[in-house]
Amino acid sequence: MRFDVEDHAEARDVADQLARDLETLLAVPDRPLVPDEVSFTIVRDAEMLALHERFTGDASTTDVMSFETAHDTTGRVIEGDVVVCLDVATRESVARTTSVRQELLLYALHGLLHLSGFDDLKPDDHARMHEAEDAWLESAGFGRVFRP
Repeated sequence: MRFDVEDHAEARDVADQLARDLETLLAVPDRPLVPDEVSFTIVRDAEMLALHERFTGDASTTDVMSFETAHDTTGRVIEGDVVVCLDVATRESVARTTSVRQELLLYALHGLLHLSGFDDLKPDDHARMHEAEDAWLESAGFGRVFRP
């Protein structure tokens, strides 16, 4: 896994913690199959807004975006990028009484699940994806974040 952060100390500290948390998460047995190579980028609102507008046409910020960058011969994603927004995590942590750390881990996991074939556009798929997030987080010892 690779982590890219904007040039400020807060994000570097957050990235180090997120890297440790993701290592713990990925050590869980019987988890969904994730791509072999994933890069994680932590950005602020302005950069996330620009990405969101460029790729979806929506001129607002969002919590996480994922991008498939390579597939194997069966079509499975083997490489991808996950971008998480520190500013959204900070606001949501206050609104949902979680920590920024928990929010960023949830966003990173959400992006991984998208790269693993999960979707959340339809209500049933949304519920299935968030149940998978919470189950995986519980298995790794973090507890539920989306629905504590």
